[in-house]
Amino acid sequence: MKLREQTLFPEYAASRLNLRGDRFIIIQRILEKGTLEQIVKIIKLYGIHRIKNFVTTHGVKKLSRKSLNFYLTVFNIKNKDALMKEKLRNSLWKF
Repeated sequence: MKLREQTLFPEYAASRLNLRGDRFIIIQRILEKGTLEQIVKIIKLYGIHRIKNFVTTHGVKKLSRKSLNFYLTVFNIKNKDALMKEKLRNSLWKF
């Protein structure tokens, strides 16, 4: 997979991102702002278990409330309510 989408990584030279070393940045940006095609590509590239693991372990801090709720629902994460409550506790704006 080539990262040609500079709009997802404005502060990085997308061509210099390493698919292995920068995977957390890549996963976070594509889950947050990517197209369905890009999301499918990272699931194929990194595997569904690694993407689910990212959502459950880093999603509270790295994803928006809307995106976190969406992926917790889509991936049928069992502790969804607890993770969403933690997201609300850590949010600057409570609405």
